[in-house]
Amino acid sequence: MSLARRLWRWLSVSAQSAFGSPVRLPGLPPISDEVELISYLIQTPDLSQTIQAFGSDPAVMLAAIARCGPAERGSIRSVLNVIDGTEYMKVPEGQSSPLTPRNLFVLQIRRGTSVIRPMLERAGIDVRSLMFFIAHGVHEADGPVNPHHHQDSPQDSAHGAAQDSTCGVEILNDDFTPMEFVVHVLSEYLGMARTDAIRMMLEVHHKGSAILPQASMAQATQAAVSANACARHNYFPLFLRAVVRPTPAADAPSAARP
Repeated sequence: MSLARRLWRWLSVSAQSAFGSPVRLPGLPPISDEVELISYLIQTPDLSQTIQAFGSDPAVMLAAIARCGPAERGSIRSVLNVIDGTEYMKVPEGQSSPLTPRNLFVLQIRRGTSVIRPMLERAGIDVRSLMFFIAHGVHEADGPVNPHHHQDSPQDSAHGAAQDSTCGVEILNDDFTPMEFVVHVLSEYLGMARTDAIRMMLEVHHKGSAILPQASMAQATQAAVSANACARHNYFPLFLRAVVRPTPAADAPSAARP
């Protein structure tokens, strides 16, 4: 984002906050604070149905955040900061804007006032698991089904030539984990140099998944478990899993010539 655009956005947010003008979003009533924002989001059909499919009750969530005191509700400025974050999020298929209930809910949990998330957790809502369910459509224990056909990456070929491994860590794409965090995980838990991690992250982003070979299944499992734990700690739905890659079949012998 250019400096001029940053300045214009700052002036716009400051002016709207100073005059106390409610935030208006498509399909939602005027919003004056984050409690109103997340309350309206939870009641939208899309998010409400997702919460119920996850196994939680939207009414319990609404009752929990209703307990926020006046100083804990956030402000027009904080609502605008949440909305601004959607600029970097994916526009869902069939939509014309990233301002969807799911995107806004995820951004509020990640960037909004620090009070709402603990309120939900004290009410028994597993927010980390809910974020994962919103991103992948299944519970983490069930494991997402990857619809993308995987093709060997340059990393596959380079590592395969060195160690002929059939074990690896598969990294799955989602619409909510920032690219920079994926690069951090690849560097920290899979030992990749930053340039290689950026290349792998982009492959995951464009193809839906990628596999990084490992020396053993135990090593692959440990890397995946540690990376997933880091992602959940930071409320990201990034998912890695240990996989067994098929050993390439040996070349068939050529037919004997007469």
